[in-house]
Amino acid sequence: MIKAYRVQIIWLAVLVFLLYGFSLNNAFVADDVYGIVNNPEIFKFSWVIQSPTVVLNKLVYWLIANSFGIIPWPFRLVNIGVHLLTTIGVLVLVSKLINKTVGMVAAILVAVHPLMIESVTWISGNGYSWYTALLVWSLIGYIKAKDSWWKYGGSVLLFFCALQFSEKAAILPCILLVYRLVIDKKRGRWWDLIPYAALSGLWLVLNLINIGARLNYLQTEYNSNVETKSVIKFSPLVQTPVALTSYLGLVAWPDKLTLYHSEMSFTKTKFGIMAGITIIYFLATAWLLWRRSLIGFFLSWLVIGLSPTLVPFGVAWIVAERYVYFGAIGILILIAWGLVKFSQKPKQEEVGWAVITILVLALSIRTLVRNHDWTDQDHLWLAAERTSPTSPQNQNNLGDLYGRRGDLQQAEWHFKRAIELNPNYADAMHNLANVYVREGRYEEAIKWYEEALKNKPSLWSLWQSKAQLKALREFFCKQPAYEKNSICQVGEQNSGN
Repeated sequence: MIKAYRVQIIWLAVLVFLLYGFSLNNAFVADDVYGIVNNPEIFKFSWVIQSPTVVLNKLVYWLIANSFGIIPWPFRLVNIGVHLLTTIGVLVLVSKLINKTVGMVAAILVAVHPLMIESVTWISGNGYSWYTALLVWSLIGYIKAKDSWWKYGGSVLLFFCALQFSEKAAILPCILLVYRLVIDKKRGRWWDLIPYAALSGLWLVLNLINIGARLNYLQTEYNSNVETKSVIKFSPLVQTPVALTSYLGLVAWPDKLTLYHSEMSFTKTKFGIMAGITIIYFLATAWLLWRRSLIGFFLSWLVIGLSPTLVPFGVAWIVAERYVYFGAIGILILIAWGLVKFSQKPKQEEVGWAVITILVLALSIRTLVRNHDWTDQDHLWLAAERTSPTSPQNQNNLGDLYGRRGDLQQAEWHFKRAIELNPNYADAMHNLANVYVREGRYEEAIKWYEEALKNKPSLWSLWQSKAQLKALREFFCKQPAYEKNSICQVGEQNSGN
């Protein structure tokens, strides 16, 4: 099968590594620091088998860490290779369902589109690229397995592996069901969907069992309001139009790319437009599926792919680029199909292929520019400042950035802004207190250490904060000018001890 696509695969490999090769030595950023750099357990095999639902994901980290050490490029090289595997899968799938020309154009669009970067360049986003690649190849295996038990078994095995990288892979039975109803209605047997449904059900149960721990973690780490703020306030009826239209907009015009999609305030008119577009999208998809149209099948990918992130449990952002890595593929396939059909019309071939070429070049340039934003944490936070000014987490990140640079005035401003955006943000309070210590403003430092500990008793630097608070209080209150200060009159129970 692969031999028939040898030339196309070589071109795709060259394209992917030209676009992403420059990012190999980008630094560890965001969750990479906590999950890889500061994770001594990553070298232990016991860490790999701690949880049966993510063994393969951890195994990849364990193998890389023990083979190369904690350096970014081998982790990122694996991500890039998986992205290439996804593009090859798109080439093979679309070539079978439509034709080889559309398959190649679709694969190129998937390879170059900047919306895919978060799942490729960000090491911690690897679960999304891995499960998507495995789902696409599992679907290919299922389609080809009409009379082949080993291909069918391989498809089920790939699906199991996909679940090991992300529980969001549990959507595959829905994709297969739509495929059977719309495209392969004459296949006959339906029992062959049972293993997929059973695995999805098992992962659903396991994740529902752990949902309490996940919510507790988010509440503890983010004080209920940082990462989960918007989701907790929104219901799926509100989330769905916002998410769907935001992703469609980013596919069409990928300018406002950011790790923190925090700008979620809309006028009633704008939300009404979003809701209208969403209703039209759902109705069009349903009508096309009823007509057994292949267009409806690929339109459904976006909705089905996003469905795990639209649950009202407060465990996901409303919009995050990594969430749409799978769903965007269906839209990009349809765009490729439309462009190729336009190019094949009489007297429009040159114009059509010129449009395709310009589009690919424009997306490639945007991908190169966006990959530069991921060079290190400083670049990433400064880039996010332009697109996510109301993200309390990014304001906290910026405060840390300026603090490390010695610009304490800017650091103070950003930490205060983070607290203004989220009044319960203990990490920002703790960081603000640290700034005041560096400036010798001990009274204010004591106040913010106390606020931080009050809002988040499990603060990662709890013991450091308590020790700092105790030492500061003793130093401050021994000064004759401050011994009658209200801070020095509080009881021992409020002193951080």
